[in-house]
Amino acid sequence: MPRKISEHRRFSLSPLLLNILVAGAIMALHSATFLARSMAAFVGKTGTVAVFGGAVFALTLLIITVFAVRWLQNRCWCFC
Repeated sequence: MPRKISEHRRFSLSPLLLNILVAGAIMALHSATFLARSMAAFVGKTGTVAVFGGAVFALTLLIITVFAVRWLQNRCWCFC
């Protein structure tokens, strides 16, 4: 009896998607001080805070992507 292809496929993520998810988790879980200080610095300018937060997210993603080694990503990102 032939096997179905979908039965034996493993769930996989591309390295870029994995880096985006990790950068998002870092920003979401470890940025309470960043958000508090940026809201205090840009009082009443929510759009400026969003742009600045997007720039910090992009910088975080860039640093993770530059220093990520493919064989290390699968084993170590779960500890962030």
